[in-house]
Amino acid sequence: MVFYLYNLVGRVKGLFWKKVSFGVKIPTS
Repeated sequence: MVFYLYNLVGRVKGLFWKKVSFGVKIPTS
């Protein structure tokens, strides 16, 4: 269950950072 939640959070973070990088054009560290 914890692993599932962690994976879900990671996926949401990935989508969020993709949107941010496309909008601001910052390099993803």
